[in-house]
Amino acid sequence: MQAESGDKARALKGQLASRPVVRGERFTMADVYAGSQVGLGLVLGSIAPGPEFAAYAERFPTRSTCMAAQDIDKDLIEDMRK
Repeated sequence: MQAESGDKARALKGQLASRPVVRGERFTMADVYAGSQVGLGLVLGSIAPGPEFAAYAERFPTRSTCMAAQDIDKDLIEDMRK
């Protein structure tokens, strides 16, 4: 299983070396999935922090939809704490 994960990471890294998102120039659901996996992998240390993954992960928080989703999450967390 570990080798399979490494192969997938290398394939994704290769794609991100030549384009800003997984499927060319347009952000898609593939990026939602890949971005969450890359972000979590970088935080947990299960993905090597190469320049391709670091740059990819840095682009997500600046997306307006990501910021809106984070605001929703913050509101839900505050409601849970009440």
